Amino acid sequence: MLSYGATAMNGFTPSIQRKAMLGFLRQRSLSLWLLFGGITLMFALSHLEYLSTKGMRKSLAPGEWFWFQHKYYQLGLRLHLMAVLPASVLFVFQCVPCIRNNHRQIHRVGGRIAFTLLYVGAISGVLITPHAFGGSPSAQAEGYTVAILIFFSSYKAWSRIRSRRITDHRKWALRCAFYLGSSISSRIMLGITSLIAVYFGPQYVVFRCDELDFTMTMGEALTNVTRIPLEDKYPACGGNISSWSTTVVPVRSAYTGGYEELASALRLTFGASLWICLTIHAIGVECYLNSSTDENPL
Repeated sequence: MLSYGATAMNGFTPSIQRKAMLGFLRQRSLSLWLLFGGITLMFALSHLEYLSTKGMRKSLAPGEWFWFQHKYYQLGLRLHLMAVLPASVLFVFQCVPCIRNNHRQIHRVGGRIAFTLLYVGAISGVLITPHAFGGSPSAQAEGYTVAILIFFSSYKAWSRIRSRRITDHRKWALRCAFYLGSSISSRIMLGITSLIAVYFGPQYVVFRCDELDFTMTMGEALTNVTRIPLEDKYPACGGNISSWSTTVVPVRSAYTGGYEELASALRLTFGASLWICLTIHAIGVECYLNSSTDENPL
């Protein structure tokens, strides 16, 4: 029988601890799983519409469809989502103790599928990185870094379970899941960082003229607001249309201006948002692992 001290330490009453906690020994671990698992599941479900061309066109951030309308990048993005979304969902359930302890074959097969999907998602993600939110060098560098971290941590998790070092396997699998999760957190962080950057003064992002014209035209179609002619707002883009692909102009980042200015605001801090979230997740998972050495949590 559990004493009151044991109950208080674990954070559950004995009856709840036996029946309803999915194998988690501490309330903190269950709370973290519900929080991050819930966010991951909502993210995966909300991005299912991206798998269709119509849904992708409607749901991508302003200006992104210019590149992803092309079959190569569209295929890369769709392949990336078809791999990463189910892998994310699988990782949520792979972290449930009662599944991995009582249904080891399911856990083993689920892990193999999740890691395979993750490899496909990482490779396809690298292929589309050069044009995601403008493809800034900082964003590309972060994309390559995350791919390397995912490959390395998943390999370490696999090698540890092969040698039956279960504790080390859990640590590396959790690291892999947290690195993957940084891409989800960055979408939330992007809204925060872009608002802050725009608030503290005029900022500008460079656009190609053909990309700018496409973005403004799409904004007009989506918002039903008549656009200002490109050459009137951006005189450098006037003249021969054939030169638009080699002519670039600075576009102000703002949430209250034209559709292209919203696109500029999101591109402005996309790379910074990725790095901030990767840093938070990398530090956070180490802090969590160091504080949970005596329990059987996620």
